[in-house]
Amino acid sequence: MTIPGEQRLPTHFRRFLPIALLVVFSLPLIAHMIVGSHTRMMVDDFCTSYSGRSEGLIGSFITQYSTWAGQPSNIISKNAVGLAGSWVIPLLPPLVVAGWFIAILWTLSQVFKRLWLPHLLLVLAAAIFLFAILDGSPQIIQSLYWLAAVIPYTLPLVFATIFVGFLARTLQADNPPGISTLVFSGVFCFITGGFSESYIVVQLGLLLSGIAICILLPSPARRKRALPVLVAGLIGTVLVLFVILAAPGNAIRRASFPPAPPIPEMVTSALIHAVALVVTSLVAFSPIGAILTVAISSFIAYRHASHIALRIKPMYVLLFLMSVFVPITAYTVAGIYGTSFVPPARTYIIPQTLIVAALAAIGFMIGIKLRERGAFRAAKPLIYALGAVVMIGLLAFGPVRSTIQILDTLPAFQTFAAEFDQREQMIESARQRGETDVRVPPFTVDIAEAVGLLTIGTDPAFWVNACAAQYYGVETLATR
Repeated sequence: MTIPGEQRLPTHFRRFLPIALLVVFSLPLIAHMIVGSHTRMMVDDFCTSYSGRSEGLIGSFITQYSTWAGQPSNIISKNAVGLAGSWVIPLLPPLVVAGWFIAILWTLSQVFKRLWLPHLLLVLAAAIFLFAILDGSPQIIQSLYWLAAVIPYTLPLVFATIFVGFLARTLQADNPPGISTLVFSGVFCFITGGFSESYIVVQLGLLLSGIAICILLPSPARRKRALPVLVAGLIGTVLVLFVILAAPGNAIRRASFPPAPPIPEMVTSALIHAVALVVTSLVAFSPIGAILTVAISSFIAYRHASHIALRIKPMYVLLFLMSVFVPITAYTVAGIYGTSFVPPARTYIIPQTLIVAALAAIGFMIGIKLRERGAFRAAKPLIYALGAVVMIGLLAFGPVRSTIQILDTLPAFQTFAAEFDQREQMIESARQRGETDVRVPPFTVDIAEAVGLLTIGTDPAFWVNACAAQYYGVETLATR
């Protein structure tokens, strides 16, 4: 990995800088893995885990599909956790972060396959992109540490990242895709679309945008390779959408919320919210992550895409904007239609991922244009020194600050985990003594309550208490 004007920098500095940057951007990801390993069951987790353990995967799916929601991948995954046991839950955040990082890295290797990028640069770019996604998600504890949110909202984004790499690999193949490739695309999109309504509408919007762009591609060879894969993915997405919409439980769940607003009002509200969400993400959620995403993408294009020429046409600009705002608007419409409110903050990791991907594309285009115009070629050492100072400032207020903020929550999570484990031992001891009405002390640190979730309280009839009582095999459970 090199930087513009690297010949003006000392050799040891050029060698040390990329490694130092990688370490810095790895810190917040490692911090999430450490803190997330101390998460435990919260709210809905008791209900889904009990259902999976008592009825099995098929039985529990039929029950929940009939009485609550029609998300096949979400229901089956949560019930599988219930069958495996609660020990799986602390493993999910570290596995998701590590898996997502590997998925981004592999996808970048496929997207930039013909640029022959240095491995270290690919790893650094993957770390920056994932940092920007996680740092820009306003309710990351729910999105990443809570079973009921990480599976329907965050896990499909890992699979979506893999699909992008799969599509890039197909585009660069020597031959058009075969039947096995098309079947894989359809099945893969069927599975990923089945995680949640909030995600499937984004997947649907992206596939439709991809098909529109593909039709307008000037290269017939690329069209022949990409279009069948996208259409197969669209078919799988539409099929699972029918499965979701046909669920009898949708009407039961929808009755828990106020009536949906009229369609014109809903669409208008969704458009406003989509624009506001993008602006807020760039200005408030993670402006440093946005800047660094554009910077690393521009750098890649500037240094390693010398053979790529970019012609920006109004039609391409329109399609690009549509590929960003249509899925985000659809995501907002799905939330408003389902609950009569804008989507909850725990789902914002979905549009945030799309925003980071869009910023990466914009940065790449900026880098190409800077190279075409010969920017920085005659720059003086003072400019490089100024750039180094700015980069150090961005790092200090970006990944370093984020790492400190994440690790600041570690003592609370450690206390929560220890008290949760003690509570489970207390409940199990009471159950073995034949007690059916169990009372436990409240947590001194309740992570669920701290992030705005419901928790086990003093009322045994409360639904969270009832689910927990079923899960632990007692008649009633409440705090003292």
